[in-house]
Amino acid sequence: MRKIELRQAQPGDRLAQPIENNKGIVLCGAGTELTQTLIDRFERMEIASLWVESDESINTEQFEKMKAKVEQRFSLASSCPIGQVLKEIVLERLESRVG
Repeated sequence: MRKIELRQAQPGDRLAQPIENNKGIVLCGAGTELTQTLIDRFERMEIASLWVESDESINTEQFEKMKAKVEQRFSLASSCPIGQVLKEIVLERLESRVG
């Protein structure tokens, strides 16, 4: 999942998180495939950015940098079993993207 500016959105991209209006009403659900019509509509609604699904691969150097950030962010949860499980899930997901 990655956050992009609306101007970067392409037809065929799939929403990773729902698009909501300023009242919290869901306009498009997660998993919706973007069309040019939807992108144009979001532009008229002044939606600046959105989260799209992404399976982009990363290189080993990127992985190591991201891994260090994950380790740092989870350092306070070292004594929390749930925190450690979450950290391992995040690291496994990162490792699966190395390619």
